[in-house]
Amino acid sequence: MFDSMKSQGGNGDRIVVTPLYSLNAEFCDVIRRQIEEILPALVPGVAYTLEELCGEEFWSTLSAGQCRYAGRCMAWLVTSDLLPLCFAPSRHEYPKYYWLK
Repeated sequence: MFDSMKSQGGNGDRIVVTPLYSLNAEFCDVIRRQIEEILPALVPGVAYTLEELCGEEFWSTLSAGQCRYAGRCMAWLVTSDLLPLCFAPSRHEYPKYYWLK
């Protein structure tokens, strides 16, 4: 789906996360829009994985590397308060879980 993203980087606008790490702005925007579509259907207090938030149809179009990259984008979207979600507690570090603020 995102053939222009070479090694999960690609060319184009970048979001600088740290001086040594940046994200592809277009890819992060696609992830944000996918999640915004489902926001009205989310149940408060229920934790969701990124795969659940993005939907099976969209998620299945991503390569394994793009799925990991989507997780990085999601972490940035959450910590930047660009979505009304926060990290939900979980027993393991991965996959990350999210719930409504």
